[in-house]
Amino acid sequence: MKSKRIFKSLNLAIIVISILVVLVGGYNIFTVLSGGNIKAAEKDDSLKNEYYIVGRAPTPYQIENFELLSNELKKESRDDATISDLIVRAFIIEFFTWSNKKGAWDVGGQQYIYNYGLFYDQAIYTYYKDIDTFIEAYGNENLPEVVSITTTDAQSSPETVDEQTYDGYYIEATWEYKTSNAFDVSQFQRQAFFKVIILEDGKYEIVWFFDQW
Repeated sequence: MKSKRIFKSLNLAIIVISILVVLVGGYNIFTVLSGGNIKAAEKDDSLKNEYYIVGRAPTPYQIENFELLSNELKKESRDDATISDLIVRAFIIEFFTWSNKKGAWDVGGQQYIYNYGLFYDQAIYTYYKDIDTFIEAYGNENLPEVVSITTTDAQSSPETVDEQTYDGYYIEATWEYKTSNAFDVSQFQRQAFFKVIILEDGKYEIVWFFDQW
């Protein structure tokens, strides 16, 4: 009888531990997908603003650009072209940087995308499909990290989305990665074309981007 009680206790303990692991794992994934480390942002107001939040383990360049974006959003009279440019830069830094990612599911930049659900599904089967292999082979510290971005002047370009027309801007961008001793980073994407729209609540979102035009 004693051995049976011990066996039952072990089973119960295993079940409890399994539930905790699932809950903690689910929370971590939710935190990343919802925009990053919320607790870190709560401790530092510079890591969040009215619409966006700095993602988990941000790079110095990411923080620098995000602070510029937050400052522009605080202005009483907003410069839509400048903010649209900073949105594109923020997305490029978060999405194309792999050095702070945990795996294929850890897709950066979703908070800047209009239809982020569809975008996420596409990302894990395209740009992010090989990230797990790269992490295992080279380690995160050697993976691509965006360190500079060049953009064209934002051009006013209204866009109709879901049968509603919004003010928008068209922007072309090129970027560079930190040099890696593990492999040639030039094999990674370094150019794209973007369209940013301004929603009724004042939020700026990317409705599409292409690597070729």
